[in-house]
Amino acid sequence: MPLTLEGLPYDVLFGIVQYLDFNDFFNLRRQSRQMKSLLSEETICRKVLETHSNHTTEAKLSRDTGQRKIGCQEALDRVHARREAFALAQPVSVSLLGYGATFLYQQGVLCYRVDEPTVVIRVLDIHNSSDVERVIDVANLIGHTVKGDAQCQPGTFTLLNYADDILVCMFEARKLEPWLLAIRVSTGHCLAALELESSQRIFARHNSDYLLFGTHSYTGSHGHREWVISGYNLKEKRLFESNIYLENLVGCDIGLTVAFEIHDGYFYAVSNQTSFEVEEVDWTSFYHGYRFPLKNACRENLKAERWWRRNHSEGPINDSWTDFRLHVDECTGDLLIVEARREWQDGGSDSQRTYYTRVVQFPNKENPEDSFMFDCESSSAGDPHPALPDEQVARLVGEENKPQYVAQRERHPKNVHCGDDGTTGGFILAKTKVRFYNPDANAFLDLVNDPEDPPRDGGFRLRQRLRLRVGSRMLCPPDSRQPYRSRGIWMWPPDRNSKDDDELMELLNALSGDIEGKCDERSLIYMTGDDTQPRAIVLINFDVGINLRSERNGKSFPTQRVVGGAASNPDRASGKSLAVDCRKQCKGKGKWKQRSVSPVMRSPPGAGVPYFREERATYLGLKSLHFRDV
Repeated sequence: MPLTLEGLPYDVLFGIVQYLDFNDFFNLRRQSRQMKSLLSEETICRKVLETHSNHTTEAKLSRDTGQRKIGCQEALDRVHARREAFALAQPVSVSLLGYGATFLYQQGVLCYRVDEPTVVIRVLDIHNSSDVERVIDVANLIGHTVKGDAQCQPGTFTLLNYADDILVCMFEARKLEPWLLAIRVSTGHCLAALELESSQRIFARHNSDYLLFGTHSYTGSHGHREWVISGYNLKEKRLFESNIYLENLVGCDIGLTVAFEIHDGYFYAVSNQTSFEVEEVDWTSFYHGYRFPLKNACRENLKAERWWRRNHSEGPINDSWTDFRLHVDECTGDLLIVEARREWQDGGSDSQRTYYTRVVQFPNKENPEDSFMFDCESSSAGDPHPALPDEQVARLVGEENKPQYVAQRERHPKNVHCGDDGTTGGFILAKTKVRFYNPDANAFLDLVNDPEDPPRDGGFRLRQRLRLRVGSRMLCPPDSRQPYRSRGIWMWPPDRNSKDDDELMELLNALSGDIEGKCDERSLIYMTGDDTQPRAIVLINFDVGINLRSERNGKSFPTQRVVGGAASNPDRASGKSLAVDCRKQCKGKGKWKQRSVSPVMRSPPGAGVPYFREERATYLGLKSLHFRDV
């Protein structure tokens, strides 16, 4: 009788599955009922989870000892289901979450500002399917936390960052210094109120213990602006002893040329630029990075490093398509550089969008020689430096040019994902509203505006038709010449064929106008509409663990948009707030513009947190569509 996989001893099968690719494990489970039963055993599922998804939320829930604990098999199935849903453009649900002026989406939590009838911040935990929103009255918050003349000044309120139950915002008033506020969302308590010297290109990154914020406000000896980082210890209620200056870190556009992140007790700053000068005499481009420990943040502990990025001989770059961020790998927990570039590879006539990843290592163990510049003074006049390529231009390079060159590196296929080229029918930049690459799912996602042409059944033509465009890849068999093969380009939703399709399209395009969005490994949230009214906030969800079901069963949309809920009434029980309209009409133009926030009087002591309350989530009274049983 031939030996089959089902007949292998358990120890042998256990040793085999831990070396399988993540998708191959699930393909093997589908071969037979007996194999599915064998590979659903908890110990095997735990080993696969630790090997391929040890740093996912699902893996953490499987190790939890509380009420939220789930089994390893369930955790593994949920990870695979959401990655497949993302890679194949098969969302689980679409929900209309509310209406607002601006939003922030981080760690699965949505924070959005509603400007009518009063300015409030509403906070909704998406990943935990909360049916309650925490509401922060901005005017009351400023009146109770900001000191001095700023209490009496109108100004603007900006959402900067959310992490670990803490929301960081900034209040700016005319002729006064800006204020940075850190609020614990679960209780409403203000953890920090800091007066800032500058808000030039300000950003904030934090965890439960430390708050770091940076501005592009320091002028270096070369005459160019550079980043300066300040910090605050949230536990000890004190500022860091000194600021940290990131000297020669080139780049001022977060998400395009520079990225910042806190990871494993360190603050990281990484740039994909080399020089402040417009014209460079370089052959090689590097990623440049800094890091320092949060517990002992000082100049002495600031470490600099660089990693090979590309050689210019690979072809020109269309910078308009560049996306640049830092990402934590779900498998290893390493911090990765994720960069999308559209390049005319090898100087060809067709450009291609390619996604690159690499590990952020301190020190650079992969190519330690990249950490050093060669000395131009060692070359004789008129001769190229021996480390430079034998080209005519190399003879003209002097010490003042500070040229950089290393030989072309070989990239691991895992770190290079070729996306759009001239054969995949892509969209122009103006039609591509949101771009995101998910390394864990080996997939890229675009939110595109794809108006119907011609209209269906000779009817009206949708001016805005938002659709997902997803491309993914998978590993090839070991005997294949190529390590990966494309799984194709997927468009969702498909062309309209029924009234149900019309209903979905109406939900995705609740309002027409400007579009901005934020995506993570589980969901896409975008805001659509123009600035003449509150804009719609829409969730496209890929995770079966997220279940935001509205209480409305009808298919029709409300004629009157719900903004902020009934509890936003300014005449609430505190009685001390001054209701202020945050939008006013411009005379003769028929348009609306943003109006500043006006602080309010303090409430009597002993009234708890007067600017904080909880309300039913706005989405409960709005529309949602589900495509699978959750």
